[in-house]
Amino acid sequence: MRLTMENITDDDIEALLCIARLVVEDWATSKLASRVRDLAKMLGDDWDKDETGAKAMREACIILPLAERLNFHHRALNADLLEAFHGVTTVDGQGVWRDPATGNVAWEPVRIYTVAAEPTPVNEDQLAAIAYSAGFRCSQTAIYRCRFDGDVEIVTITY
Repeated sequence: MRLTMENITDDDIEALLCIARLVVEDWATSKLASRVRDLAKMLGDDWDKDETGAKAMREACIILPLAERLNFHHRALNADLLEAFHGVTTVDGQGVWRDPATGNVAWEPVRIYTVAAEPTPVNEDQLAAIAYSAGFRCSQTAIYRCRFDGDVEIVTITY
């Protein structure tokens, strides 16, 4: 039987919410999980709360170039993220992208900063401000940021 708003039962809703929770746990940053979360919200469940009633945390990240001349700025970014989110994990990696203006491929070492927090507008705004400030201090034209909702963006820095 096809579920519609007219024939859906409380048991159907509970089953859908169980599936939604599993999907969100396994694929927290995927577009599918985002759609499932939207469905769960429409059904009126507190899908994003744990058993204690606290909102579930999500990860977000900022990626910046890693260069010796930027060490001071990386320490400042660590301090900013620690102050705002009470913890930060850093991993060094390799960034590769194609410059749209020249077509040249650029390779450079990067540092990935990951934080965890509730996906609230206040936390998103705080992370956005910290990311922009870090890009500005490091004299970047753009930086990569992954939001708490899983969406990613290239943040353009203006001077």
